[in-house]
Amino acid sequence: MRIDKSLTTNSQIATRRLFGSSIWARGRSVARGMSNLYKVVFVLGPPGSGKGTQCALIQKNFGLVHLSAGDLLREEQESKSQYGQLIAEHIRNGTIVPVAITCALLENAMKASDVCVSRCLNRKQGRADDNEESLRKRIHTYNTQTYPIIEYYEKLGLVREVATCRDTDEVYTDIEKIFKEAGF
Repeated sequence: MRIDKSLTTNSQIATRRLFGSSIWARGRSVARGMSNLYKVVFVLGPPGSGKGTQCALIQKNFGLVHLSAGDLLREEQESKSQYGQLIAEHIRNGTIVPVAITCALLENAMKASDVCVSRCLNRKQGRADDNEESLRKRIHTYNTQTYPIIEYYEKLGLVREVATCRDTDEVYTDIEKIFKEAGF
């Protein structure tokens, strides 16, 4: 996997950060009204760092469901829903969509796990919003808004970092080791 160095800054070496297995998300069972716990792993990194590639390998080899917030947002945008235009504006500007909208989409996707599996297995390649201007804005947003959150969780010992400026298989070997050590 190769990262275009011209799109990154010195302070932001293209890395993927894995939140450890000690982060849990509380889900609700709609059918029974009972609470369930889901083991959730957030895979974060700057645009172009290979998150999608590695998530596909994690999904295949560990049997996890991969939910891409970006894919869910683009799908919602295309559905012409009440939030579609707002989402389109944020994607176009490379800014973060309001957390409430993103969380609602992720929660709905988790509730419909069969639909999620189907969606993940039939993902389109490439992105409609992949252009240089949008990409630069997304990198800036990552550096200013996402990275500080990662640093917070890193101080709590919940972050695992993997350098992604290497061959895809080498990167995945490191990720696989982290997952096995975390008990997946």
